[in-house]
Amino acid sequence: MSTAQGRVGVISNPASGHNRDQFDAIRAQLESCPGLTHVVTQSPAEIDTALAQLAAADVEVLAINGGDGTNSAILGRVLETRPFAQTPLVALLPAGTANMNAGDVGIRGSLTKAVTRFCKWCASDRKAPVPSQQRSLLKVECPGEEPRYTMFIGAGAVIHGTEYAHENIHSRAVRDDFSVALGTARTVWGVLR
Repeated sequence: MSTAQGRVGVISNPASGHNRDQFDAIRAQLESCPGLTHVVTQSPAEIDTALAQLAAADVEVLAINGGDGTNSAILGRVLETRPFAQTPLVALLPAGTANMNAGDVGIRGSLTKAVTRFCKWCASDRKAPVPSQQRSLLKVECPGEEPRYTMFIGAGAVIHGTEYAHENIHSRAVRDDFSVALGTARTVWGVLR
């Protein structure tokens, strides 16, 4: 359990799965939350600038409104560049397609409902402890490349499954977790053949 009474910052990726079709409403909801600084990124190249902006605002809670790839990219940059004087607490919003990271820490269901709960928490006095969980990140280093971070071993299959779902399954009107499961199963099947 932990309390967090300081400033709250959110980084949003409007291209993440659940953000894509409702980002205008989610953005309006986040930007109406009191005491919250909201930064929208259009590409991974903008993450360092967004983190610097939130560090300058003395953010103590960093919320990530994106999917598993966005979470990994932002958390990786937090660890690699250390923009904050003290590493902030992290909150995840389920805005991706698979949302494995958010699900792992107990955040499930609708993005809209999660944002509503988050904004309600932001507006509260935040004196009551909230459940918190600690997770380790896996750092993958390849010569000549930036380090990559993930919360899941085997995430490559999920990434490929998600890409396959975006390219081949969503066009057939099958979306959300089932499409990713189907795409990941297809990827695993392809590896095992």
